[in-house]
Amino acid sequence: MALSSSKKNLGIQLLRMICCLLVIVTHFYGFYHLRIIQNKHEYYLGSFFYISYYYAYETFTSKNITKIMERFKRIIIPYVFWPIVFYINDKFSHYIFNKKESYYMKNLCYQIITGSEIYGIFWFLFNLLFLSLFFVIIIKLFQKHYVIVLFLINNLVYSIYYSNYANIP
Repeated sequence: MALSSSKKNLGIQLLRMICCLLVIVTHFYGFYHLRIIQNKHEYYLGSFFYISYYYAYETFTSKNITKIMERFKRIIIPYVFWPIVFYINDKFSHYIFNKKESYYMKNLCYQIITGSEIYGIFWFLFNLLFLSLFFVIIIKLFQKHYVIVLFLINNLVYSIYYSNYANIP
C-alpha cells in the first residue's frame, strides 16, 4: 500500500519523531550517558532508516527519473559541500591560529568516498546515498519482484549482523 501525500499515517509520523529525537539525544549526550537507551541504538536507528525508505517508496518505484535524481541531488550536495567547507575552514584556521594538526587533501578525498574520514557525522548521508542507489538498482532490475528480493537481502543482512560471524559492535 503506497502512501499518498494527502493521507499521513499518524503512528509512523510519531515513531519517526521519537526515533529522530533519540538519534539527536544520543549524539548530543553520547550512548553511555543515558542508561535508558544504552545498547538500544541499533533498534531506533534501524527503525529510522526503515521509515526514511518507507516515505521514499513512491520516489523509488516511480518511472520519473527526474524525481529520483532530485532526491540524489538533495543528498549529494550537503554530502560533498560541507566537508569541503569544513576542510577550507580547517586550512584557513591552520594558517591563522598556527594549529599543529591539519587535514590533507587525501583526507578530504577519503571523506567524500567513505563519509567518515574526517567528519564522522556524514556516515548517515553516505549510508543514505549508498542504500538509495542500491534500492533504485534493485527496483529497476527486478521490476515485478523487487519486494521479495529486498526482503531476502534484508533477512540475509540481519542474520549476518546478529550471528557470530559479524564482528560489528
